[in-house]
Amino acid sequence: MLVAIVTEKLALNKGEKHVHYFMLDIQISKRIRHAAANVLRECWLLHRANMTSNNQSEQRRHLRCLLEAIRIFRHLRLKQRKLRDYVKLLLTLGTVKCLEDQQMYERSGWVEDH
Repeated sequence: MLVAIVTEKLALNKGEKHVHYFMLDIQISKRIRHAAANVLRECWLLHRANMTSNNQSEQRRHLRCLLEAIRIFRHLRLKQRKLRDYVKLLLTLGTVKCLEDQQMYERSGWVEDH
């Protein structure tokens, strides 16, 4: 019983959930911008290493860094896509629930005709 009361108090209401997901989306967007900048930087460093030196170990190091930056960028974009899909699902479910409640209210005969 105590756990149920604490859980209810900690649960976010509808507006707080929207703000929370909006803040998460902003945070992920910032991380995506940084990851994209890292991809461009590593691409430039790989290009520069290929043009200036014949040091294979430096080229491989920059290539590994580039591939890691691309992996991080893709992971963050997937994370943002999943978050946005989840928010859309919550909005859709909320709308469906509201419409169902309205239909039940109308069918129950509680609607007064004016």
